[in-house]
Amino acid sequence: MRRTRVMPLLLLHQNGLYKTTKFKNPKYIGDPINAIRLFNDLEVDEIAIIDIDATKNGTSPNIKLIKEIASEAFMPMMIGGGVSCINDVEKILSSGVEKVLFNKLFLYNPDKIREISNNFGSQSIVVSINIKKDLFGKNRLYDYTSRKFSSLKISDALLKCTELGVGEIIITYIDKDGTQDGLELKCSSNHIKETKLPIVINGGAKSIDDLKKASLLGFSGIAVGSMFVYHGATKGVLINYPSQDILNKELI
Repeated sequence: MRRTRVMPLLLLHQNGLYKTTKFKNPKYIGDPINAIRLFNDLEVDEIAIIDIDATKNGTSPNIKLIKEIASEAFMPMMIGGGVSCINDVEKILSSGVEKVLFNKLFLYNPDKIREISNNFGSQSIVVSINIKKDLFGKNRLYDYTSRKFSSLKISDALLKCTELGVGEIIITYIDKDGTQDGLELKCSSNHIKETKLPIVINGGAKSIDDLKKASLLGFSGIAVGSMFVYHGATKGVLINYPSQDILNKELI
């Protein structure tokens, strides 16, 4: 039986690695190359990095920096942020990256996702679905760049991913991002039933037990931010990751 993947998910901002809380207030974590080297030593399963500057500003990915990061990484990598065309994807994948993550393109130009999938294969294509509670406490699809809720229903977004040839989905609960108060397992487990695509859950991971619960529910992966970069009540920066012995014991 295959163990659930556990991946650090960090943000590129001003060429450094940052961590947000509820998609706000980015805090500096460190130099991306040094962080990758530390995660290499810790034998992480996989790592996801999103360029939030490229996403927000509508600019192309920083291919030079991506190449530098990928050249240091011993683990599979997923890169997102500002990817808008086949040329961007080709440059990223040729840099040694295994997967490309899409959000804005999925929301506003989904046919381009289908085109990219047809060219590079679904195994390389991941869609990020961001979920946030509205004023009535209802979970809805949220567009980070416009800071507005999408009219597309979450269930319809999951279905569309299948139609477009997406290989995997990351579901991020914005209200949980950076809080370390537990993954949104109750709501998110329903989404596993709505699609046959593998789903990675992201937002709020706080402990090995939290990761174990997500694994038992059937998530293909768990993306983790704060838990792997902070330490203690004061949240001092400390790159960390559970040993492979612990993960193999708890997540199979």
